[in-house]
Amino acid sequence: VEPVLAPMLAVRRPPRETSLIFVRHLGVLLKLGGNAFAQSYVMPVVARALDPNPQTGDPALQEALLKVLAAQDGDVAKQIEYRALRATVLPRVLQLAAQSPKLSVRVNALLCVVRLFKLFDTGTLVKAVLPCLKVCAGPPGRRQAAICMCALGCYDAIAAHLLDPERAPRGGGPAVSPQAQAGGGQQGGG
Repeated sequence: VEPVLAPMLAVRRPPRETSLIFVRHLGVLLKLGGNAFAQSYVMPVVARALDPNPQTGDPALQEALLKVLAAQDGDVAKQIEYRALRATVLPRVLQLAAQSPKLSVRVNALLCVVRLFKLFDTGTLVKAVLPCLKVCAGPPGRRQAAICMCALGCYDAIAAHLLDPERAPRGGGPAVSPQAQAGGGQQGGG
């Protein structure tokens, strides 16, 4: 497999359609290659697809990869070596969640976080993921409902995973709850 795919995967700027094919079949590429192949050829494709730079990143490619990584509770992400997942994938996913100009990319990045957070150690969650969620929730007046709901879902899932129920509201509530207090949330009833 490597002699055939390696030259195609090594292309720096492949056509969008080619990149989408690689991204959609990431699980197969990871299974067929092995660790050395994944590190040398597959991870650069992942890094390029998750490029958070608005000038060079492709939102369609970002969304496709985020969906692949989050699918089936992160089955594809589980195939990526932990160090590469933590050093390459997670920072880019968090950067997309916090800074992407496209709302659907930010939402998919947060959905990816909520599916993958169990793969990371507590220190990574506390030092990287939770601060990013606070940034994602945004300052009052600039919050978007979809992002707040996703961030709240991430906080809830991480809190249930890490904290006892007594401490969970303090861990995630303050970053999102001011919107509800300020009347940012709609209440039913007419």
